Amino acid sequence: MKFDLPIQIDAAAVLPPVANLHKFSDMGSDLTIFSGGKGIRGPNDTGLILGAGERGMELIEAIRMQACPNTGFGRAFKVSKEQIVGLVTALEIFVEKDENVEYNKQIELLEYISIHISSIPCISVEIVPNNEVYHEFPIMARVPRLKIEWDKNSARIDAKELDSRLAIGDPPIFLGSTILNPFTNKEIRYINPYLLRRSEAEIVAERLKEVFTK
Repeated sequence: MKFDLPIQIDAAAVLPPVANLHKFSDMGSDLTIFSGGKGIRGPNDTGLILGAGERGMELIEAIRMQACPNTGFGRAFKVSKEQIVGLVTALEIFVEKDENVEYNKQIELLEYISIHISSIPCISVEIVPNNEVYHEFPIMARVPRLKIEWDKNSARIDAKELDSRLAIGDPPIFLGSTILNPFTNKEIRYINPYLLRRSEAEIVAERLKEVFTK
């Protein structure tokens, strides 16, 4: 490269799949940073910084010099021993799971919700697989999502009001918004099943039916 600058990849939210742990290093990234509390499901204020190649290792050593027990920049951002154990344990569980089984379970949850809310006249629903063919964003994690789309005039409710009504319930529910401009005048929200249990999917479906029909 012309300026020989180190390359750092912010990959906080691109797990799963597990292969992404080394994908960007294989592509030439010197440092790749992952959140410990998203796809890995570890403590929220933890993360991984992975180095590759000679320069990556040099950068990792420089980072270590900024952390405890040194009084460097990273001292203010240290994590506890318990959090480290939690992250390592979560990472071990993450890499050992069968990704296809987990993915299919998530598809089943979205199919359940889709069946129960597709009868609402004013909305349309679609499962976005977030695979190699059809995805919301080029580097989206391999987690399917349910896209809910509707006309606010026909439904008499816009996305912000839907968010407010779902948030004040018990339990509160928060849907995902669009990442890119969808080039449509319709309202759009997404359901992410990654951390949903079956009983929680049932609650989401019922609450959506209740809000839209009232």
